[in-house]
Amino acid sequence: MKNKDIVHQLKKFPLLASLNKRDLEDMKQFIYWRSYHKGQILFMEDDPRERMYLLLDGFIKLEKSNEAGSMFYTDYVRPHTLFPFGGLFRDEHYHYAAEALTDIELYYIPMNIFEDLVRDNKNLLYDILNHLSDILALHEERLKRITLSHAHDRVTQAIYYLTESLGQKESNSTVINCPITAAEIAKISGTSRETVSAVLKKLRCEGVISQMNKQIMINRPEYFM
Repeated sequence: MKNKDIVHQLKKFPLLASLNKRDLEDMKQFIYWRSYHKGQILFMEDDPRERMYLLLDGFIKLEKSNEAGSMFYTDYVRPHTLFPFGGLFRDEHYHYAAEALTDIELYYIPMNIFEDLVRDNKNLLYDILNHLSDILALHEERLKRITLSHAHDRVTQAIYYLTESLGQKESNSTVINCPITAAEIAKISGTSRETVSAVLKKLRCEGVISQMNKQIMINRPEYFM
C-alpha cells in the first residue's frame, strides 16, 4: 500500500469525488502514509487537532468519555472514510479518542492544509456538509432506536445501527466485516454482555443473523426495521 499511487488511492474516497486530478496531485504532496497495529491509539481526546485521517484499510473505533471516566460515545470508521470532522475550522483539540480496532493503513494530511483545501473548493465543502448531514441523521436515528425501554430491543437496534454504518452488501446478505464483540454491542446498547450474547443466540436460531470469523451477517434485514 505504501508504494502504490497516492492519487489512485485518493480516488477511492467518495468524499473526494469532486476533486479533479490536478486537485488530487496538489493534495498528494501533503499526504503521509502510516500503519498501526490493532489496539494502537491514533490520538486521545483533547490532543491537538493536527491531522485529518483517510482510512485505507481496517477499522477504527472512536470513543469519548464523560467526567466520571466512563465511555458514553462510541462510533466506528470503515475504509475509505475521512475523519475526524468534529471541530472543523474551529476547535484546537480532538473531541474524542481514536483506536485501531484492527491492523490499519491510512493516509493523513495536516489539518490546516486540509482546511485550506476545503476553503478553496466549494464542491468539496458542499460534499462535506452533505456528509455531516448524513452523519447527523444516522445518529439521530441511533438515539431514537436505542433509547427503548426493553433491553432486547436496544440490542437489536444497536445491530441495526452497526449494519447502517458498517454493513456491506454481499449477495443475499449484509455483512458487518468489522470485528464487533458482544462487549462492544453492550456498550452501544447500554446493556450487559450477557444480554447481548442471549439476543445474538436467539437471532442466530431464528436465522436473522449468522456469525463467522468475528463477522456478523444480516440475513433478514427487514427484522430490524
